[in-house]
Amino acid sequence: MKTQIKLDRAVGKLAQSIVRNAFGDLIGCPKGAEIIAGQYGRSLPACLRASEVLAWRRGKPRKRVVYIATAEVLRLTAEVAASSKATRAADAAAALRADAAAAGVTVAVHRRALRVQAAADAVAAIAADAARAADDLRQWTDAVREITARRAYPWSEGTALTLVIDKLRSREGVARAWFSGEFDGGREAFVCCVLGAADRHQNTNYEELLSAGMGRDDARDLRERY
Repeated sequence: MKTQIKLDRAVGKLAQSIVRNAFGDLIGCPKGAEIIAGQYGRSLPACLRASEVLAWRRGKPRKRVVYIATAEVLRLTAEVAASSKATRAADAAAALRADAAAAGVTVAVHRRALRVQAAADAVAAIAADAARAADDLRQWTDAVREITARRAYPWSEGTALTLVIDKLRSREGVARAWFSGEFDGGREAFVCCVLGAADRHQNTNYEELLSAGMGRDDARDLRERY
């Protein structure tokens, strides 16, 4: 607690010494302080005051966020973080002892039981994911079988299913819309969209369309990837 108070005071003192221009941008670093930026700066706690500065790049101003800190602020910040981590560890140990006492077993036995339960939960989660994946594949297989039976696509059922699965794995185009919930239709509509676009892409002769009098833009739209 005392360390946190010291840190708050150090941060407040540092904030008062920051030099800014009329626009609020940092124009000077206080004596004894340093600008901390990059990955390390982003990981610092919120108690360190962020300041925007103008970074000129190829003649265009671009704002970026930097952190101003002193050695004292960084030291106190590390102490507060370490103290907080130690407090959480102590609380977790106390909770473990209380749970073991409530169960009428030793801490070691209770900890071993928790590990066994965690392993069982992990196995159950893996099995549940596998079951969901198998059910999803079955539904896509049924949808592809239904569409290929009604429409004359130039592929076997297995190849058509591969086209649909590959599209889903890409998560691009209509697949992105499917996973985001923006696709207008169910599985069969999705299968029709994928197979129809693949058919146009693979089996349409662009040059023949142009020679037949179709406009270049229309021919390109017909041939574009799904």
